Amino acid sequence: MSFKVKNINHLAFACEDLEKSTCLFQHIFGAEHLKTTSEERFLKLADFWIVLIKGKPLEKSYNHYAFQVDPSDLPEFEEKIKSLNLTILPGKARAVGENHSIYFYDYDNHLFELHTGDLQVTLAET
Repeated sequence: MSFKVKNINHLAFACEDLEKSTCLFQHIFGAEHLKTTSEERFLKLADFWIVLIKGKPLEKSYNHYAFQVDPSDLPEFEEKIKSLNLTILPGKARAVGENHSIYFYDYDNHLFELHTGDLQVTLAET
C-alpha cells in the first residue's frame, strides 16, 4: 500500500506568554484568531493553522519556519518586526537578482524567515 503526506496541517509553538505571542502572529503575519483555551490559542494563517501552546522558551538555533512573501512587502514586514522590538538577524549574502529574506526570533526564540522566492527559483539559484 502506498501513502503520502498531503500538506502541512498545522504548526505548534510553545510560548511563555500566549497573549503576547498571539499579538505577534496577528501583527506581523496577519493571522486570524480562531479560539482561546486556558493553555492554547488557535490561529489561522494562509491555508493552515497555528497552535500557540503555553510552554517555556526554546534555546536559540537555526531551525526555522520560512514563509513566502512578496518582495514589495519586505519593508512593511521589517517595520512590523521592529515595532515589536524583535531582533532582525543579518541575512546570508546574496547575489544581485537573487531572492531576499528577513530572519527574526520571536519572544520564545522561534526563528522565522520571510522569503521572497519559491522552490523553483531557489533551486535554480543554488
